[in-house]
Amino acid sequence: MDRLASPACGPRTLDLYDPGRDAADRYPDWVIRHRDLRGIPEVICLSRKVILIDRGQTFAAKRSSLAHAIAHLDLGHVVAGGVLGVKQETEAEELAALRLVSIARLADAIRWHGERWTRVADTLSVDERLLRMRLDHLHPAHRGELTSLLRAYTEGLSA
Repeated sequence: MDRLASPACGPRTLDLYDPGRDAADRYPDWVIRHRDLRGIPEVICLSRKVILIDRGQTFAAKRSSLAHAIAHLDLGHVVAGGVLGVKQETEAEELAALRLVSIARLADAIRWHGERWTRVADTLSVDERLLRMRLDHLHPAHRGELTSLLRAYTEGLSA
């Protein structure tokens, strides 16, 4: 699991990871569509190279779901009996969170909103589930970087 949480993975700037652009660039033969999935965030059909995203979700949730689906592809997950296992779902969610929530953007959102996680998630354009995954699985280097950024901001306010 360390390979997913390494500081070298994911964006390191204030630039937003765009899962739609990533899919178009790296998986141009895949079809991505928004459909009524009745509350299922996303469906991946490997044999037909189709990703369906539930159209009833918010923009942030759709973005999170597509990043999650792309993470499954990148991790080489294979569907057994039509369902992915808990380990595969966790790995995909961690990788999606790593890509969508850079430490710099996370620190900036926390500066503005404190621990009001709904607002932090909205600012980052991710769903709260994915934000929680990012916070709960911070690599030690990322945790230190986040702490340093927040401390520097706090010290700047008191100066």
